[in-house]
Amino acid sequence: MSKSKSKPKASVKVPEKKIAYIPEKRSKKRDIIVLLIALLQFVGVFICANAPFEKENIGSQNFYVEYERAIVREVLEENVDIDTEIENIHRGTQALLVEIMSGQYKGGYAEVLNYMGALYDTYAKVGTRMTLSIRTSVDEEPSFAVYDYDRSTMIYVVIAAFVLVTVLVGGKIGVKSLFSLLLSLVCIIWILIPLLMKGFPTIITIWLICVFITVFTFVLIDGISRKTIPAILGTISGVLIATLFALAAGALSHIDGLKLAEIEPLYQARFQGTPVQLRGLFAGGVIIAALGAVMSATIRISSAMTELVIVNPSLSRKELMRRGMNIGRDTIGTMLNTLILAFVGSGFTMMMVLWSYDIPYQQLLASPYLSLELIHGVAGSVGVILAVPLTAWFSSMMLRREVKAGG
Repeated sequence: MSKSKSKPKASVKVPEKKIAYIPEKRSKKRDIIVLLIALLQFVGVFICANAPFEKENIGSQNFYVEYERAIVREVLEENVDIDTEIENIHRGTQALLVEIMSGQYKGGYAEVLNYMGALYDTYAKVGTRMTLSIRTSVDEEPSFAVYDYDRSTMIYVVIAAFVLVTVLVGGKIGVKSLFSLLLSLVCIIWILIPLLMKGFPTIITIWLICVFITVFTFVLIDGISRKTIPAILGTISGVLIATLFALAAGALSHIDGLKLAEIEPLYQARFQGTPVQLRGLFAGGVIIAALGAVMSATIRISSAMTELVIVNPSLSRKELMRRGMNIGRDTIGTMLNTLILAFVGSGFTMMMVLWSYDIPYQQLLASPYLSLELIHGVAGSVGVILAVPLTAWFSSMMLRREVKAGG
């Protein structure tokens, strides 16, 4: 009896599930609505900030001072020497005939004295453009004096060059960036400062303005997307950490806005009835200074992690977080140099002054200047550093939603 051979069972291959990235559905209409709402808020706050404000008038002045452009038409008299001991500066006086080019005296001529020395080396020739200070009184004839060189044309040229380079290289994104920069400057100069001068709480007001700038900038440049939302959250978190660090370090070292070197004119403003709150100005300066660096760091990380998911959708959340941290560590290295060197550059002359005085080490440690600059730089750096893991985490949580299993 022959045994029948059993046929081998055919193996059934189960198709592997493919991992695919779901392209994001962008809504330009949504972005436009958000930007329009933000602009309406901007206009409303702008009107509020620049509304007339009554303050107590202490004393009265029967004169006012204007600063107008002028051009030298003739050097009437000159008594000038070259000081070879101080890098060939001019010392002495000049009598100048100038034509006024702006203001209520435009088209008129005036004779002015130009005093020169180590701090005011404004040597003039025929054709030199100057800025005059014009003191006008109700009882006397106006008096004219040389204030400094007229640098308005060069400033406009520098700004134009910056705009041209940004547009040529950045294209559409460059134009958006310029508009965002312009709005940020308007927010700080024509909204934030007037609100603070009216007595609004310093840190809260600066914080809200910076949150507005953050959201508007990211939405304008790249819309509401899975790339910008983690960057916004990371930026807000990083700046908040920098603020808390500055407040804590300032409290421990007895440093606040009252120790700032430039605070004296604001003291006088307080005496004249301006209710500006001075103590929070130091931490507020940390918020503004850290904002740009933190925004730059967070968008780099978020953008890079988005590209990682597009190229390799099978990355797990843990792996994506790890790679985001690797990208962030490289960002930290450059951002720290940017922040610290920016603070060093702004205070470089003062550092040389302190060095020239040969200040004892213990005196230097006790000086408010060192503590202010140190906390300022370190607080911003801490904000950048801790914004890295936060942004990486926000991005990994959001980007994993873009990955699905498909047959």
